[in-house]
Amino acid sequence: MPSALDLRLEAAYNLITGPGGPIQVGSIERFGQQLPVITNAPTNLADYVAYFCAQHGDATFLVEATNG
Repeated sequence: MPSALDLRLEAAYNLITGPGGPIQVGSIERFGQQLPVITNAPTNLADYVAYFCAQHGDATFLVEATNG
């Protein structure tokens, strides 16, 4: 029997990975096996960078330090 904590963790997981969640999980079939996939992930690196920049445009991305 699941504990209250187990039930709360499952509910949180479902909010995150369920329909409309930020990391919506589905599945695809490859080579005769069902594999998990993030269904709302960007399909390529350029789309990922554009999405990340839109979400975090004011944040510092990269800082280069020199010794000297």
